[in-house]
Order: sequence, then C-alpha cells, then structure tokens
Amino acid sequence: MIKEHSPFLKKMNKLSRNQIEQIMTRFYELVFDDVMIGYLFKKSDKKRLIEKEVELTLVMFGEKIAYTGKSMHDAHFNLKIRGGMFDRRMQILKKVLREFEIDSEVVNFWVNHSNKMRSLIVFN
Repeated sequence: MIKEHSPFLKKMNKLSRNQIEQIMTRFYELVFDDVMIGYLFKKSDKKRLIEKEVELTLVMFGEKIAYTGKSMHDAHFNLKIRGGMFDRRMQILKKVLREFEIDSEVVNFWVNHSNKMRSLIVFN
C-alpha cells in the first residue's frame, strides 16, 4: 500500500486526467496501427477503449472513481491473446510513457500493475 503522503504518490498525482487521456490516445493510435496486434482492435471503438483505460489508470493511481468497463477477463477472453501479443502491448505502453517523459518510478509502477493483469488477459 502506498502511503497517502509519500513522494511517489505525489509524482503519480502530478499526472492529470487530461495528461492520462493524451497518453492513452497516443497509446491506442500506435496499438491500432501496429502490424503485430492492430488486427485485434479492428472492430473496437477506440474512443471507448481510451475512456475505459483512463478510468482504469486513474483507479490504479488511487483516484476514488468507478471503473465502468468490463472485467479484464470478459473484455479479452474472445480475443485469444497470447503472451507475445501481451508483451507487444507492453512494449508500446513503455514507448509512449517514454515519449511523454513520465517519471521512471511511475513508469515502473504502471508497467508492474499492467503485468499483474497478464493472467486475466492472456489465454494460451
């Protein structure tokens, strides 16, 4: 658990909702156009994905809001995502976070949190 007044939490709280929306918009631009995983998203509503990812990220950073999307399992089950596909997604996420010059501690937290959801998303 992160202490309420920790320096790390202060770094995370410097990311505004607008900045997270910009990060997620860029992320999904790259994901939709990616030659390895873009096809998985061809029937998806990009705007909705961005909205749900922003909610999920805000919750991850401790915001007291409701995540209104599907469960990770339900959202991904029919896509038959394999490990390499998940790894590609993570590579794109890291690239975008570097583009936005996000603090390395926040990047590590974000990536580690995303990796914890792997078992809910990957179905080998």
